[in-house]
Amino acid sequence: MLGQASANRDERFWGPDADTLRLDRRDARLHVSFGAGPHHCLGAALARLEAQLAIGGLVARYPNLAQAGEIEWNGRINLRGAAKVPISV
Repeated sequence: MLGQASANRDERFWGPDADTLRLDRRDARLHVSFGAGPHHCLGAALARLEAQLAIGGLVARYPNLAQAGEIEWNGRINLRGAAKVPISV
C-alpha cells in the first residue's frame, strides 16, 4: 500500500529533520501533499490561499503566538493531520 504522506517525510530527500515542519526548506515546493500530475488536487490553490490568510491573520493579531504543548495527530492513514494544536497567545 502506498503511503503518500510518507513521501514528505523521506529522510533521503528532506534530510535528518524530515519529520519537522519547516516552511523555509530549500525544496519545500516539491512536497507531494496535494498529489502530482493528473492526480493533483483541484483545491490546492484554495487551500494554500486559505492557509496564507489564516496564518497571516493569526500572526498579525497575536505577534507572540507560540506552541504551548504537543501536537495531537488524528491517526488516520489518509487525510492525515493535527487533531489538536495547543497554542498560547
